[in-house]
Amino acid sequence: MINKNITWIILALSLYALVCTQTTDTADLTPPSLLSPGDGDTITNNPPIFTWHAVSGDSCDLVYRIEIANDSSFNMNSLLVSTMVPLPDTTYTPSDAFTAGMYYWHVSVRQNA
Repeated sequence: MINKNITWIILALSLYALVCTQTTDTADLTPPSLLSPGDGDTITNNPPIFTWHAVSGDSCDLVYRIEIANDSSFNMNSLLVSTMVPLPDTTYTPSDAFTAGMYYWHVSVRQNA
């Protein structure tokens, strides 16, 4: 696939220019690598703070999708959290505490549609 980019130039009232690249193909983006909590970690903060590395190609039309589940299949019955986090943020803290147990999480990057 060919990655086509469209550059936006947005002028604010203060004559400050923001250049924003619109990514039309996310297939070539490397998924964010997860930082914490790590595999097998026991958390002490509840709710935990989830953190990951930023993807390269910071664009205004991309968002992270974080999913947290109590089963590694991430099916609808096990999914506890599925939410979008705008770039450049690389953290998410759920609003509710988790009960004792084992949880799974992953982060993907996608277009904000």
